[in-house]
Amino acid sequence: MRARFLDSYDELPEPALRWLAQASADGLFQSLPWLRACAAQGLWPGQQIRLVLVEPASADQVAPQALLPAVHSRNHVAHRGALLLNFVTSQALVYEPVVPSGMAPADADALATAVLATIADQHERYDVVRMDPLDPDSPFTAAIVPALRGAGWWVQALAAPGCRYVDVTTPGFQGFLAQRPRRLRETLEQHTRLLLQGGRGHFEFPCTPELLEEAWVRVEHVMQTTVASGEPLPPGTARALMRVAAQAGSLRLGLFHLDGLPVAMQWWVLGGGGTAHCLRFWSPPARQAFPIDDVLTQLIVLCLIDGDHVARLEFGDLSEAYARDWAPAALARVGVLAFNRRSWRGLTGMARHRIGSAFRNLLRRFF
Repeated sequence: MRARFLDSYDELPEPALRWLAQASADGLFQSLPWLRACAAQGLWPGQQIRLVLVEPASADQVAPQALLPAVHSRNHVAHRGALLLNFVTSQALVYEPVVPSGMAPADADALATAVLATIADQHERYDVVRMDPLDPDSPFTAAIVPALRGAGWWVQALAAPGCRYVDVTTPGFQGFLAQRPRRLRETLEQHTRLLLQGGRGHFEFPCTPELLEEAWVRVEHVMQTTVASGEPLPPGTARALMRVAAQAGSLRLGLFHLDGLPVAMQWWVLGGGGTAHCLRFWSPPARQAFPIDDVLTQLIVLCLIDGDHVARLEFGDLSEAYARDWAPAALARVGVLAFNRRSWRGLTGMARHRIGSAFRNLLRRFF
């Protein structure tokens, strides 16, 4: 295999564009519209898209093997001044190379070797490479760490929060709800009836492009006045990605109104394999008379299970209390941080990281 850098999706060769033009078998997140929207709207100032395209080594073969989107920058908060290549997904979804729909994943060892050779050949020598979050059990993760070390990089594991999930093992939402803790069921029964039947609460589900556009003023109000989960998004990112998901029929966006005002929102996307992914929560202020987050989760999960017949709900990173109620199992996630021993900023970054790790270990030992 051989790999090369590209600076935009417009530089992709025709064979790669063909297999990215439609959502892949793995769902929306590997489709060209989603990837383009991430590149166009999902970057902060100073960040640039970098694509690593992996192709057959033979010149007479044109079928692409894999695509690895990354972000090139010097302004990462943890690596100021260092030239960073960050292999990261949108919305903290697990990172995997994009492969053609219906095609078996490329040989992980050969792919990792090709990617590292391309990074080494880059005229702008990278000081730091990050990849997160990764599935620790994936062939790509197992291959990339020894490939980095074999190429002379100093590699350190990064802590990454697990992805909370629950499998839908019973037919219908009522069966799913019966498996939740009794305390949660009683709370939901009381407050859902009080809010919805009493007229103070209202659930809105604008999932089509037309409904999303009509509801955007209310969506934006929630974004501006409530507390969001996850890292801050660059301006315009949420709207661009929601539009792509709505056009693909994969958006599941739920708003909860209290006394006529939108006060909470959850953003879900249907993925491949019957999985629904929660990309973000917008929660009302902590001091609320009603458990609005739980009521809203109940209403959205009802739509996902009875309407979309999903087999798994992936909630992402949750608080322990919320996870115990809704998603008690966790998918392990890891990150990889690699420093270039051949660059000054790579060496100084490695030294700072080692000193910081040693200091934290010392504190844990004595406190």
